[in-house]
Amino acid sequence: MVVLVDPLCDRERCRTRVRQETLQMTPWFTTVMCCKICAKVDGVKKCGRCQVVAYCGKAHQRLDWAVHKAGCVAPRKVDDSGAAQAASVRP
Repeated sequence: MVVLVDPLCDRERCRTRVRQETLQMTPWFTTVMCCKICAKVDGVKKCGRCQVVAYCGKAHQRLDWAVHKAGCVAPRKVDDSGAAQAASVRP
């Protein structure tokens, strides 16, 4: 069982980082994602940058972009020593 806890600062970027780090720490964990707008499960695709939010199509991605862009950050890469580095992902 994995329990996600939202940071106290209530910033969307902090929430995104927590989700990204949790997904990196548990590679054996199967993630079932649903569209953030309509909750559809089949045929959804993750956000290309943050990999934390999913949408069933471009229409719903565009509909949510005004809200999602505030917290959309590229995941940090974790090397063998456990040190996190910012990923170089083009927007």
